[in-house]
Amino acid sequence: NKPIVSDGTVVTYYYKNKIEEKITLQYEAGDGGSIAAVDAATGKILENGAKIKPNAEVQFTASPNSGYSVKNWVVNGEVYKENGIVYTGMELKRAITASSDSVKVEFVKDEPAFVKGDVNLSGKVEIGDVREALRSICKKTELTALQKQAADVNENGNVDIEDLRKILRFVCGKIDQLNMEESGASK
Repeated sequence: NKPIVSDGTVVTYYYKNKIEEKITLQYEAGDGGSIAAVDAATGKILENGAKIKPNAEVQFTASPNSGYSVKNWVVNGEVYKENGIVYTGMELKRAITASSDSVKVEFVKDEPAFVKGDVNLSGKVEIGDVREALRSICKKTELTALQKQAADVNENGNVDIEDLRKILRFVCGKIDQLNMEESGASK
């Protein structure tokens, strides 16, 4: 409020604090795991719904539950790809540009790896598998769920004498594959 000219004119300046625009961070995890987010510049943990500066770099980290892995990331409603390939990494770093930005990680249940006929889960079909199948059929031992899947070579839902017979024929070289019908497959 000081006169700036000799005629007594007064100019008043009003300063307004610049309100910094903030963006609401949106992220989620599908069934089978969780997701965490941190500010890539500071390492500060960012909760879902946190207010952040526009163009802030956020590091997302997926944590699959036991028996699960990352299926894909969905960014703004679309499956995220790198070089045309669906990205399944554990971490995703990106700049958040608008409140409409959203990040989701989806998980998939891991399929157990086993070889049909490998009842003892050693990685190959051999005479020990015949013995293990026989012990199970005679109720001398209880197979795990994965062993039952491996032992049920005819895929009828049971571990039975037909499975045992087929595994034995394979081990003895009478058939070349466990998944083939035996008609014409005998040596």
